[in-house]
Amino acid sequence: MNRYQEYIRQCRANASHGEFFFAKFILPNGVPTERPVFVISDDNDKNDVVICVCTKHPPRDDSEFDYAINIRRKEGSLRTNKIYTVEREQLLNPIRYTIDPDDYTEIINKIKNAIRV
Repeated sequence: MNRYQEYIRQCRANASHGEFFFAKFILPNGVPTERPVFVISDDNDKNDVVICVCTKHPPRDDSEFDYAINIRRKEGSLRTNKIYTVEREQLLNPIRYTIDPDDYTEIINKIKNAIRV
């Protein structure tokens, strides 16, 4: 295994809440997709992570669950009500994008509202 493959393996194994990854997974309608995701679970599960999906579309005006993001200078939104569990192997590579602690708190509150916690 080369250094890059080992780096990706380590990133997958240590993925935890608040990190962004590019992931490959199947949507509920059966369509495979590759897109940025936001990890919302902690790293207690060695096999799976819970994610919210990102989209290239701006936040919808009528949605209390969308959060505007700008990953790699591309505007889009984090859909905090689109929550999935994926295997760590489906995380393709980490995205170097960090959010402000206040923004993180707002995102987590939107997730809580979406699942009515």
